[in-house]
Amino acid sequence: MNTPVIYKFGPFRIDTGDRLLIREGQVIPLPPTAVDTLIALIGAGGRVLEKEELGRMVWPDTNVEVDNALARNVNQLRKALGDGPENSQYIETIPKRGYRWVAPVEEPAKEPPIPPIPPVPWWKYKAVFAVVALVVGLGVFSTWAYLHFRAPSFRSIMVRPLADLSPNPERYCAAGMTDALLTNLGKIAALKVVSYPALPPESGNAAAGIAADANVDAALEGSVQCAGKRVKVTVRLLRAKSREQFWAEQYEDDVGDILQLQADIAQKIADAIRVKITPQEQVRLTASRPVQPEAYLAYLTGRYYWNKRTTEAFKQAVEQFELCIKKDPGYAPAYAGLADAYSLLGSTSYDVLPPREAMPKAKAAALMAVKMDEGLAEAHASLAYVLLTYDWDWPAAERDFRRALDLNPGYATAHHWYSHYLLAQGRTDLALSEMRTALDREPLSLAINTGVGWCLYLKRQYDQAVDQYRKTLKLDPNFVLAQIMLGMAYERKGSYPEAVQTFQKALTIAPQSTFAMARLGQTYAVSGDRREAGRILDRLNEISKDRYVPAAYQAAIYAGLGDLDNAYQWAEKAYADRSHYLIYLKVEPSLDRFRLDARFTEFAHRLGLQH
Repeated sequence: MNTPVIYKFGPFRIDTGDRLLIREGQVIPLPPTAVDTLIALIGAGGRVLEKEELGRMVWPDTNVEVDNALARNVNQLRKALGDGPENSQYIETIPKRGYRWVAPVEEPAKEPPIPPIPPVPWWKYKAVFAVVALVVGLGVFSTWAYLHFRAPSFRSIMVRPLADLSPNPERYCAAGMTDALLTNLGKIAALKVVSYPALPPESGNAAAGIAADANVDAALEGSVQCAGKRVKVTVRLLRAKSREQFWAEQYEDDVGDILQLQADIAQKIADAIRVKITPQEQVRLTASRPVQPEAYLAYLTGRYYWNKRTTEAFKQAVEQFELCIKKDPGYAPAYAGLADAYSLLGSTSYDVLPPREAMPKAKAAALMAVKMDEGLAEAHASLAYVLLTYDWDWPAAERDFRRALDLNPGYATAHHWYSHYLLAQGRTDLALSEMRTALDREPLSLAINTGVGWCLYLKRQYDQAVDQYRKTLKLDPNFVLAQIMLGMAYERKGSYPEAVQTFQKALTIAPQSTFAMARLGQTYAVSGDRREAGRILDRLNEISKDRYVPAAYQAAIYAGLGDLDNAYQWAEKAYADRSHYLIYLKVEPSLDRFRLDARFTEFAHRLGLQH
């Protein structure tokens, strides 16, 4: 509207100039697109606004999923107005068509016309000009000084774990709120978001110091308090270099509206640090829906277990994600979480389920997540991982990885898994860069730190890989995947005693790890100890009678022994299983000696890999 007007209805008023909804003198916070929706409905004068027409009015320059976006805005408006979908006092839903404003509205109060200004005598112009120039100059200087010395404009932020101040502390509540802030802020392409999940909550202003050391502009910290059906969140921002606080806020809402609360907090943080947000990112930040509190707690618990990266934890994650779906079948992130859990249960190194059992479940859950929320980055990353490791559909996998990163440039898991796609394609330099990008977002992630070592290993930079794995094991000496891969780097270096010792240590941590057994057997094979290699082959065959053992393990040991006929027989079994490890066929160093064999070329061709 060119001329600002004030609409009054019931106890409310909204000024289209300052775009504030007010009730009895109190401002009711609303996302910008919800305000646009409200003004459009009132301005229609009781006429039904079709969804397409209303969508064009609210998002004139942005492509969005209009039905879902409008439904979210209308739900937010009804909550703000104390309205309901049935017997509505303000907004009526016209099924399959659109929405209509039904409340009486006072005639818009227009601003009074400005009276004509009498002409100024010519001789006063010079004095007026001098005064105006002085005022403008002072204004420009004061604005520059404020922006230069006071108002922050940051491009990177470190998020530390929020402290849990609840009467009965629940680790999932605080961890979930921290993760939600990382996810929402990560949607802003102009902002680098770094996670330090292992930083203890009682470390005071240490967050700012660590942020400064990591060359990050600001640190975010705070607390969460869950009591009954209410949740209270306190957050503050610190300048990394000076460690001074420059912004703080406190928020409180119903637990059922926690997703909207999280989105509001992320929006306020983005405003506080004055980071540029595109219209598309604005839509993603404000998009939310109510969620059942019990369902959301189950989702947070599932993610907590999934991040532990152990076989038992993955099983517990599946249980929690399924519980979330049972409590709230419309919550798309739970399906993405379920897909991720099944994907790793069916992946080589964990070896819990055969890929043909686990991966179809993962794909079904990922497809459901994408169908329910096409704008969910986690859903596209989950689907891309299945397309990469099970379907071997390289173009589709890359498409969904890129879609995930477009939706959330800060999503570390998407960068991590996309790096594995690049490795499989032989683009090792790009893969290492992508993995380091993931590490920038989550510097203390054990999986991503191990992933950096894996990139270096596949680049044949074994000394650097050893250093990276040792660095990872300093974070957690019992992280068995890093221990096994450290042994693999030793084996490729020809440091066989160190490799054997490392694999044996891994087996003390995880005695049932067939991945560690297989790599130990391969080391014995390439070092000339055929007897021990044969003993481990027998052991793996015995274990396979009771539980799943990837055929790729026996193939690797036979390859180490130089027995190509048996190696290819077991490789065919791995192909039939659709073993995840086969995606590295093009770059795995232990296979270098076989790449001139015609059978190898044909095998790679069947996988869709250009040899």
